[in-house]
Amino acid sequence: MVWSLVIQTLTFRAVVLVIDYLILAVVLQRPVEAGFITIIRHILHTFMYWGHEVAWVNRKLNDASVILTASRRHTIIKAISFRIISFAADIIFLGFLTGNLLVSGLGSVLIGASNTVFFYFHDRWWEAWKKRHADNVDALSEPPLQED
Repeated sequence: MVWSLVIQTLTFRAVVLVIDYLILAVVLQRPVEAGFITIIRHILHTFMYWGHEVAWVNRKLNDASVILTASRRHTIIKAISFRIISFAADIIFLGFLTGNLLVSGLGSVLIGASNTVFFYFHDRWWEAWKKRHADNVDALSEPPLQED
């Protein structure tokens, strides 16, 4: 797998972990429970984000020719598709843990809105980085060689 995807996934997760915790702490008004839910949610969402990125790569939407011509429309479609998947998972997950549909809905909407905005700017930054470093993108597609 592409090492840049690993870095991209981890940077996205780190920032939204903080955003999500703050939103849940305010909505639930229970910081410890918000922390627990945030951690479990992010374990689930890390795999969902990874799978979403891999699906876009496998559809050849992120190959070298597209990296150089990636559009804002492409990023918006990608952000919306990820948000739909995440929103559905959040409603189910938060509803199951809180037992309160109103709280799970409010938390999911607030988290979804903030994460969608951040996802758009994060993805645009990565597309710009790939374009600036197009010559090195191929070097990131293989893990580094281990020395004996």
